[in-house]
Amino acid sequence: MIAIAIIAATITISWHWSQSRFAVGYWGGDNATRIRAAEVVQLVDLAKEAENQDISGAKGLVHFRQALIEDASFAGTVPLAEAEPLWQGEVIFVDEGTQTSTSVLFDLEKGLVGLPDRDEVLKAKPIADGLRKFFAELGVATATSTPHDGR
Repeated sequence: MIAIAIIAATITISWHWSQSRFAVGYWGGDNATRIRAAEVVQLVDLAKEAENQDISGAKGLVHFRQALIEDASFAGTVPLAEAEPLWQGEVIFVDEGTQTSTSVLFDLEKGLVGLPDRDEVLKAKPIADGLRKFFAELGVATATSTPHDGR
């Protein structure tokens, strides 16, 4: 029974790793770990001059995190200068244990995702509609979405 459990766990880990090589390659191991498991997650609506919103318990956050580290979520990269993103949102993943964080920027109109210190961004076309919906439910409006008002 234990051998079967070990084999099943090994297969599961291998499968998930194979589904995330490109994305984790972009994020880097430490950033990918924070995106997946940080205790504190904050949202910054870059169009508003408001304080960071704690979204650590937000509906859909688990799926949002998983989407960011799966290869299927992205259609490659594009140079930052070519993409010309207009960042509407920033999500900060904070590891309180190590006092480190990872900031991820989002251009919800163009479906782009990126790190502030990278010269290229990810094309998130496969998940762009889901990202707009997730951010809209958190109150971040774009031209193609409206903020969710709870009605």
